[in-house]
Order: sequence, then structure tokens, then C-alpha cells
Amino acid sequence: MPETSTPKAIARLFSWLRQGLHAGITAAPGGVTAQDGHLAVPIRLRVNNTSPIGVPVRLYGPGDVTGIDPREVIRTEPHHLLTDFEPNYFALIEFDRPDFPWLFSPVVADAAGHLQPWICLVVVRKAGASITATPHQPLPVL
Repeated sequence: MPETSTPKAIARLFSWLRQGLHAGITAAPGGVTAQDGHLAVPIRLRVNNTSPIGVPVRLYGPGDVTGIDPREVIRTEPHHLLTDFEPNYFALIEFDRPDFPWLFSPVVADAAGHLQPWICLVVVRKAGASITATPHQPLPVL
């Protein structure tokens, strides 16, 4: 009986991911960023047999985010109110969308293929830290 060749699985680890319109952005490193932190994307629109028209499109940026839907968070370490988390372990947040940390980044990847996320996790000691909210700002401040 002849042996059949089974294709081997190939695993790839991506340090960042973009989907949808963001995935097709190929601007110069550093991006075409407006002063207000939005990524400007040139779009050419053509209807039937008319000439293409340039339409300026700005994607949402980090300043447009006023909260994160709790359903977006799949897992956190340490768990809420955990009292015996090992101090040498790293805290983490796992999001449902794999591209969430780069979703609102107002730049494109640099020449080396690195893209900075728009969000980061900050871990501080509970003692001495406080969160305040002001009526004129959409988000609380640490």
C-alpha cells in the first residue's frame, strides 16, 4: 500500500495584526497622520463610467475611544479580587478581536514591519494610585 504524504501544518506568529481597510494601508512609515491623531486614507471613488474622484477618509483614532465593551475582554490575569497572584508573573488582558491593540493605531508599520499599538496595559500598586473622573473628559484618569 503506498504511503500518502500528509501536509505539515505551518504555524506563524505575528507580532501585530490588522484586518479590513487597515490591512491594505501601505503609506510611508509613520503613516499619513492628521494632527488630531487620525489616519488619513486616500480613497478613489468611481461611479459607472465617470472619472474617479478622490475622497478623503479619516479612520477612527485612539482619541475617539471612550470605553471598551466588556464583551471584548475574554480573559484577564490576575482575576478580579485575586489575593495570591504571584508577583513575578505578568498581568495580561486577552481580547476577542486579535487586532484590537492595533485597531485604532494612527500610523502604519515601519520599514522593519513593526507597528505600535494604540493601547497598553499599565500595572501599578493599589496603594497610592487613584482614578478620578471629571465631567469634561470622557474617560477617567489614573
